[in-house]
Amino acid sequence: MNQPMIPRVGAACGAVFAIVLVVANGNGSQPFSGPRAIAGIAALTLAVPFLAYLTSVLRAAEGADGWLARAALAAGITGITLKLGSGAPELAMYRAHLAAGTQLHNAIDAIAGGATVLLFALWTLLASVHLLRRTWHSPAPVAQTHATIGT
Repeated sequence: MNQPMIPRVGAACGAVFAIVLVVANGNGSQPFSGPRAIAGIAALTLAVPFLAYLTSVLRAAEGADGWLARAALAAGITGITLKLGSGAPELAMYRAHLAAGTQLHNAIDAIAGGATVLLFALWTLLASVHLLRRTWHSPAPVAQTHATIGT
């Protein structure tokens, strides 16, 4: 059976996003790390195709007059923006060489932690796995071919 590849890639991007983002964040007690920050940004990049795929699935399910697809896209973009914004305080702490345990370090760390969206990553992982499983069970659309009659 021919399976659609593009929906599978879109659905899988969400799972990879969630896993890489959680691994890059660690348990939150590690100091700033350039490679972890780059991995986190790469993970956030993968959230965009997942959101686009999710939006297309919702739009197809609800029809042209629905609003849920647009709401999901807006919520996803908001989540990505909040996560990107949470890296700015951590970068500032790293560049200012703030000593761990000081009041200023703890305050800035709390700002960064407050902007983190861990439930967004968990929801994305679960939705991605569900959508990926769905692509394995639906057949690929068959292209219509027109037979030409030779004259």
